[in-house]
Amino acid sequence: MERGLPGPDTMLGTAHAMDGRIAEGLRHIEMSIARREKENYHIVADWYRLFLSEVYLETLSGQGEASLGVLLRNIRSLASVFIFSEERMSRFWNKRARTRSSIWTGITSVASR
Repeated sequence: MERGLPGPDTMLGTAHAMDGRIAEGLRHIEMSIARREKENYHIVADWYRLFLSEVYLETLSGQGEASLGVLLRNIRSLASVFIFSEERMSRFWNKRARTRSSIWTGITSVASR
């Protein structure tokens, strides 16, 4: 049985990103996902992916106000988000979709008996 809630790990990562430390926030959430996967807490890792997706979407949308200093300090992170976020999120979600579909196939075959 998987235990845990998407709490402090993702909140801290999201807070870093909102505080203008985008790379640190993204890295924190990504490391949390990897840690939960390694611990076989897949459902919690999926929740973390949702939070990471939200941070990516907020960053890509450009909503909110950022000072020139924040933009300059995060230029590499922002460029990485704009260039690679779609690929990263597709890779994260496709990996889980393959696992989920094989599990779902097993569940539906048992349920149909």
